[in-house]
Amino acid sequence: MTLSLNSSALVLVCALTFAGFSASVRGQGEPAQKAAFQCLSALAWQKEQQFQQPVNDKEAFRSGPFQRLTLSQPGVVSDFNLPWVSSVREKEEIGARMIAGLRSLHALDDEDAESWFRDVVVLDPQCASGWLGLAMANEKSPMRAQYFLGKAAEIKSAGAGEKRWIAAYQGFFDAAAGGDIVQRLNGLSATLQRMATQHPEDRCAEVFAMRYRLLASHLSGLPVVDGDEWESMMEQWLSAKGGGDLVGYGVLLWLSTNPVRASEWVKSHANRFDCPTLWRLAAQAFLGAGDLTKAKAYLTSVLREGSNDFLKDRFVEDDREQLRFSTAATLAWTSYHLGEFEEALAVAERLVTVPRKPAFTNLMAIDDAPASPYLEAHRLKVQLLAALGEWDKLAKFVEGGESDDAGLLAQVYRRYWAVIANAGGGERERATEQRKQLAAMVAQLGQTSYLNQYAELTTKMERGADAFMQLAGGRLSPFLSQISDVPVAAMVPLLVKAKAKEVALAKLDSAMQSQPGSVPLTRLAKELRDGVNGEKHVAIPKGASDEVERDWAKAPDLELPDKSGTLYTLSQFRGKPVLVIFFLGQGCAHCVEQLQKFKPQIPAFEKEGIRVVGIGTDSVEKLAEGLGKGPELNPDLPYLLLADPKMDAFKKWRCYDEFAVEPLHGTFLMDGDGRILWSDISHDPYVHAEFLVGECRRLLALPR
Repeated sequence: MTLSLNSSALVLVCALTFAGFSASVRGQGEPAQKAAFQCLSALAWQKEQQFQQPVNDKEAFRSGPFQRLTLSQPGVVSDFNLPWVSSVREKEEIGARMIAGLRSLHALDDEDAESWFRDVVVLDPQCASGWLGLAMANEKSPMRAQYFLGKAAEIKSAGAGEKRWIAAYQGFFDAAAGGDIVQRLNGLSATLQRMATQHPEDRCAEVFAMRYRLLASHLSGLPVVDGDEWESMMEQWLSAKGGGDLVGYGVLLWLSTNPVRASEWVKSHANRFDCPTLWRLAAQAFLGAGDLTKAKAYLTSVLREGSNDFLKDRFVEDDREQLRFSTAATLAWTSYHLGEFEEALAVAERLVTVPRKPAFTNLMAIDDAPASPYLEAHRLKVQLLAALGEWDKLAKFVEGGESDDAGLLAQVYRRYWAVIANAGGGERERATEQRKQLAAMVAQLGQTSYLNQYAELTTKMERGADAFMQLAGGRLSPFLSQISDVPVAAMVPLLVKAKAKEVALAKLDSAMQSQPGSVPLTRLAKELRDGVNGEKHVAIPKGASDEVERDWAKAPDLELPDKSGTLYTLSQFRGKPVLVIFFLGQGCAHCVEQLQKFKPQIPAFEKEGIRVVGIGTDSVEKLAEGLGKGPELNPDLPYLLLADPKMDAFKKWRCYDEFAVEPLHGTFLMDGDGRILWSDISHDPYVHAEFLVGECRRLLALPR
């Protein structure tokens, strides 16, 4: 078992991978017009619009960013700025944000870059470079990027330099539908290099020409020609004004082809690696070089940035949650390869508590995607338990949570893992029974229209299950390569038992090349080579614990009146879990529909001991007008509704778009101690009440 760089590289490659715009679609209908706010609900979207360009700013920003960033320092003069032109007087303020946005792009931090550039276009909608920056921050979302480029191209006051940049990116994104990404990146690099040659004053073009050449090299795995000269040029750039922002490119130059050299670059310029995205990049270099201790230090710094500790105190709904999840998973494997097994499992246990959010279309559950955080977290724990030889614990884990799975694909995975767990632990009859159930579920999945896209994947899982059962019985299968989610450390003793010592050694050697410096794999290889006849028992590391202390973010308190004017605070509900729903008032038809969706599930929530509280933008008078003035609950909406017309609570709970200056929908589960266990913040009201009952039950049952 190795730390797959394909997996851990998500820490970096999330910023490098280019894919189509894929918004989450939750239904159909027409958007409701309201006096105060426009409710942009997914109910207003058709499914086929998923991969179409947004038609307006509302649609373009329906998934954020929502929170404005605060400038920690004034704009730093740089020799590598975009040739931006602005029409407003606050040019200094805009310039500072343009520089911050470019700095984020150079650090491969698309999320922050988009926040800075959105701030620019809020301050000056006629700033073409602001819209261009938004497109550049959406390198992996061509349809969305094309919308932003279109906005930039419409601005008549754009300068000549801006127009050249816009034209360069239009060609890049226009070819997204059928073009090879590496070829497209190299093409964009060549275009920008010609621009830099023709306009030497535009040094930013030269830098971005290098950026895309390096990204192409990283994605293809092919070395950059004349890498030494490139590194020398970067050293010169670092001494220029604003050049320190380019330090991450020195890692990209060598990361895929010479990670040791990439790590040496980090060591030489360690003081310039001063933000989480650069720490992730540095960790990737040290992982590739086999310096796991330094890699762990950088990964831990990312996760414990400021007061937002992903592993402990965190606000569940976070724009960076996917990146933090990938970083935490990488940390777990890094700890494993360092021989710190309890710490590795502790991180895996923490990730299993990540809120589950399967996809929905037309109000029906599709399922968890194979790479969803929910399934990835379970896969991580499965692999670690298998690597540690904890087959009994693994069987208990995968068979004990079957009631959690509303989705068929998730159940298929659980059955596959159950086969692996029981076969590995010598429970052949139990494994055979689980294999029959796996076959039945795979057949059902193949007949389900929205899941048959996974038919090839599940067929491979069946072959892998059969191959592993044979291996556990001491026989090799021609489908040995189809076995997935079984680490090398778990395979080695079984291969030895099957008298396939050379196969075991080959797998170990390959694993150690992928993750040099691994303590357990190095030890296994030594023990195997020291064996007299290849059948010597290979020790499997033991001693990992299931227990891990958790700490969750506390919900901000509030003090709001109900329809009768009686004040309520969240502290009044301490001791019992609470589901809080933020909605945009009774004038929002989709919000009322959301509340109606939750109405029939109130008994189910109450059975779990969960109190449901709604918080709306209506005034007390408006609530009383719609629900009656008395203290009793309205039978049409039989739960407590509170008034927040000034939207103070909306802002405290981040249910507020600071750019558009309007509230957002939010749904939160808190336990009896006021800790947030699940949340959804969006322009869309969350309507999947029945699913949420089960998810609340799962999360509340987890040890905290």
